[in-house]
Amino acid sequence: MAIARQVGAAFIALINYAVPVVAALIGLALGEALGVTAWAALAVILAGIFIARRGGAARSKSPPPAASRD
Repeated sequence: MAIARQVGAAFIALINYAVPVVAALIGLALGEALGVTAWAALAVILAGIFIARRGGAARSKSPPPAASRD
């Protein structure tokens, strides 16, 4: 629980996406061969984690425009 309070629930949820990456690394260490689709999937997973950790697309600091009352 202390770790969850320190890093936040969102980060803990992102860690779940790292499970296939760790499993692939263990498989490689044990002599398994990974196909092209497995490498592509690992790249997508790692890119998703990276994007989520840095906050996604650049966010504007200005508030959204107010809706007109026509």
